Amino acid sequence: MSLGRNHYVIMNAGCLFDDCATDIKGVMDVWGSGGDQTILVCRRATSRYNGKPGGKIFVSGSGVGYIDKGVELPMRSWYTQDTGMGHKNIEMPLLIENIIDIVDGKIKPRNMVGVTEKRRAWTMK
Repeated sequence: MSLGRNHYVIMNAGCLFDDCATDIKGVMDVWGSGGDQTILVCRRATSRYNGKPGGKIFVSGSGVGYIDKGVELPMRSWYTQDTGMGHKNIEMPLLIENIIDIVDGKIKPRNMVGVTEKRRAWTMK
């Protein structure tokens, strides 16, 4: 059984929002017009957190089905940050706390983590 991707290349999308953090509706408004969408509710490791998942983020991707429905959450994964001028935070831990599928404009979370929160928004490549 495939568990989905284990490594994501992500890019900060804060420039798309008026505030540093946004909610699920804000993520949907920016990326949702093109069809179905997946939002990963995550904690990403950085040097600030001594390499342990701490920073709360949303990671948006087009389409659904990134991670099988039977996978137990939270799920450990990894990320590399694309800065637009290279990569940093290469293969750092990423804790996926929830997976929210947006299908036909309807929010379908696997659990309630992050559903009512504001977090910084990122996009996956």
